[in-house]
Amino acid sequence: MLQGDEQELTSMIPLTILYCIVFMETKNKKSKNLYILFGPPGSGKSTQALLLQEKLEWHYISWGKISREIMNKYGVYKDCYKIVKKLTEENKPFPPGFIANILNEEIKKILKLKKDIKGIILDGFPRRIQEAKELLDIIKNNNLSLETVVKFNINYETIKNRINERLFCPKCGRFYNKTIKPKKEGFCDKDKIKLIKRPDDYLEILEDRFNAYMEESIDAFNFLVEYAKNSFDVDADKEEIDLFAEIINKLKTPIKQSYHIYQKIGQTKLNTEFGNFDLIGYQNIIDYEYHLALIKGNLHGKRNVPLRIHSSCITGDIFHSKKCDCGEQLKNSLNYINNHGFGLVIYLFQEGRGINIINKIKAYELQTKGFDTISANENLGLPPELRKYDIVKDILSDLGIKSVALITNNPDKMSKLQSSGVMIENRISLEILPNKENEFYLKTKKEKLGHLIPQTNPKKNDNSIELEIKFLISPSKISDIRKKILKIPDISYEGRVYEKTTMLDNNSGTMQKDDARLRMRQISKEKNDRDCKIEFSYKRRIKADGGIKQEEEIESSFITDIDSFFQILHKMEYKITTSYERYRETYKTKDAKITLDEFPFGYILEIESDEKSINKICKALNLDKKDSYPLSCDDAYVDLCKEKNIEPKDHILFDDSEMPHLN
Repeated sequence: MLQGDEQELTSMIPLTILYCIVFMETKNKKSKNLYILFGPPGSGKSTQALLLQEKLEWHYISWGKISREIMNKYGVYKDCYKIVKKLTEENKPFPPGFIANILNEEIKKILKLKKDIKGIILDGFPRRIQEAKELLDIIKNNNLSLETVVKFNINYETIKNRINERLFCPKCGRFYNKTIKPKKEGFCDKDKIKLIKRPDDYLEILEDRFNAYMEESIDAFNFLVEYAKNSFDVDADKEEIDLFAEIINKLKTPIKQSYHIYQKIGQTKLNTEFGNFDLIGYQNIIDYEYHLALIKGNLHGKRNVPLRIHSSCITGDIFHSKKCDCGEQLKNSLNYINNHGFGLVIYLFQEGRGINIINKIKAYELQTKGFDTISANENLGLPPELRKYDIVKDILSDLGIKSVALITNNPDKMSKLQSSGVMIENRISLEILPNKENEFYLKTKKEKLGHLIPQTNPKKNDNSIELEIKFLISPSKISDIRKKILKIPDISYEGRVYEKTTMLDNNSGTMQKDDARLRMRQISKEKNDRDCKIEFSYKRRIKADGGIKQEEEIESSFITDIDSFFQILHKMEYKITTSYERYRETYKTKDAKITLDEFPFGYILEIESDEKSINKICKALNLDKKDSYPLSCDDAYVDLCKEKNIEPKDHILFDDSEMPHLN
């Protein structure tokens, strides 16, 4: 039985789910069905198995629990301690049949003691194809039916959060978390001893366990799908009760989610302003609808592939409407994929979140009268969201992609994809510079649709102190650096923009005297855009110690016409002293900002955060702080000119044919 707050959890289950449960109980009353749960560590398999055990009266067998009992010299199989300890610590596979023999005994016990078996849930086995074959023998020998295999798809960040909060009993191996809570906080209900963190739940080991699942266990799942009556995927990022509802609903309506209804129908090379891609057309074999995939690089067998799923927006993608951010999202995604070296955009023809272009025009007209993007649809008698993503699984399967890093701000899209069978390891966020016409639209998406829209102008204290470190990066290492950045936990991609930075001073030379800088930075999507975001700042250097620089900075930002703003500065007798151009890629975590800048003379990587986070990121990128460059980008240019015996110029521009380059 579930204990304490677990009873409160089950009491929260809606009546619709309970009706489904009654259906399952009736259906399986005389069957000896086996249900297999697949998922990486921390995906919530055990919690869901316990809920299924409680509500459906199924029997639950967990290899993880058995192995932990053995490791603690506890339980029926404690004599296996030496071999389990050795192989677990060495992270090596068990001998053929070792785990299968133990689980076979557990199943026999259940079948012997209980005549009316409603279902058996198995978690933690098989992990490899060889073990999957051994499981088929167990099924045959015990006259079982492989009813359903379920795959839990989950974001790696969610896994880390769940692992971080769970504890287990060192004696019996039972685990507890915010859903499965002990009666007495911090102590096991059964053994009454203090709960601890599992040795293999530390982040250093967790990544190896996650990688092992991705490389081996998914193949075992795909193998068993061919033998199971039913199979489906679930979005394990959901809250536990929502995940349970999804599982029950899919169990209620038997389905085999291994079908493929979209096929490749044509392919060609396509060179664009964002880079060179392969364009592939896919068509539904039933109703003949079609969609596109724009692909960069060989993606077969790859994990964590950058993917943008973009629904068509004629007004934004083609006519460059300022009412939405769709066109900018598409451009940012193509730029990112091209710079990253590989990835894809799946372009789905489902205009206006699925309502078609004619209804979208009507909705646009309602928006001119004060309706937002949601209420306009509803006023037309249409739902706010009609998009489907069934095709994505088929395209990724056709291309041999194992998992993706999804370029999106939309959590609903992530949930639908994971429920349909797509494994999303990471999310890459998109930062879009707002304009006066789409500010309300972006606000609506954030507040009503739950989009995770990054804050484009975070407020700073008037006198904030920040730490930063810079590295000069060789062009030959750029691709490798980008890949390592993407692997940093909780990383998000904020986009690529053009920037021109201009340094200003007055006739008295105040900035030069104070070792300070009055800087104006214009930011735009394209170099020649007239309307720009302006970041206007005062910065004074305090010290540079051990490669980490401390600065005092005051900053303000706004959107304006650049020519008019320069006229105002000239009237105030401020003059341009120096300037430089760059293309800036920005990545963010909760605690840090990473920028990769392409200057006319080469690349500079910059990390901004506290010292602890800087050290952690340097380690992840395999960068030694001793190799950092403690000065500014224009200092790097001057040093390069000295090395090449070239007279440095005051303006560092891309169209300078005499520009020197870093090796």
